[in-house]
Amino acid sequence: MLLKDIIKTNKKTKNRYKSVSSFFYFLFLLCIIFPIATFATDVTISATVGSDVPETTGGSTSGSVGTSTTGVSFTGKAYPLSTIIILKDGQEIVETIAGPDATFSVFVGNLSSGMYTFSVLAEDSDGRRSVPFTFPIFITNGVTVYISGIFIAPTIALDKVSVKKGDTVSVFGQTAPNADVLININSANPQFFNTQSDGDGVYLYTLSSSLLDLGLHTAQSQAFLSGEATSYSNAVSFNVGDETEYYPSCGSPYDLNADCRINLVDFYILSYWYLKVAPPANMDFSKDGWVNMTDFSILAYYWTG
Repeated sequence: MLLKDIIKTNKKTKNRYKSVSSFFYFLFLLCIIFPIATFATDVTISATVGSDVPETTGGSTSGSVGTSTTGVSFTGKAYPLSTIIILKDGQEIVETIAGPDATFSVFVGNLSSGMYTFSVLAEDSDGRRSVPFTFPIFITNGVTVYISGIFIAPTIALDKVSVKKGDTVSVFGQTAPNADVLININSANPQFFNTQSDGDGVYLYTLSSSLLDLGLHTAQSQAFLSGEATSYSNAVSFNVGDETEYYPSCGSPYDLNADCRINLVDFYILSYWYLKVAPPANMDFSKDGWVNMTDFSILAYYWTG
């Protein structure tokens, strides 16, 4: 080998070493600022220099995941055949479908060196979205970062907005198949209940309101499987009182964009007509001729998120 070839090879090796060293130095700092122990799941972060592009698995994938080895690979489990969504700095960049066993693997490439905030979330069979699994990561040129051991939090929903004291309220959602599910009722005296998901990842718990005090409560769920645990789900609220009222389903008059959810989209639509003359009849929930705070209070009461 010629001297110039040896020098060239040494330079490449040195540059690669510097690239890896800078990555792991930043990763060390990152673990001090954002300890891995803060994740409910046993997440593993590793890096490989100049490796082949990881394969994206699951079902169908939409969006560009890139072909450069400079990027991030996400591996974990969510719900069977759920939609897995990856956000980069708050913007959706790719979707894929988890396998029947709820596992998924997604690679995002063609990234420049720098700091990014990634979020991974899942959408269940009923269109409910999970809490986003969010973390910052520093990307170094030529390095593939592997994020594995992700366990997406369950989705959760209730069948009632308000339940008469003594009646039952159904708590349900989706997680990984055959997982143990802990349901936490947040109130003055917190209550915890256990159930299990079925082969499709669906769980259901029928809660007796006789165990709860009168007033407002919130429910969250957490899943456990093979020694791993998710973070808590979104919180959903319900009231224990003198009468029972069911959550509105698709076709609710307060679902202004007809997506079977009552959330910020409906809030923005309603906001457009705030205090304007002659609003559409379907926007005037209180039927007083105006869209005002009364209508927003009604929207908030039926909020599903």
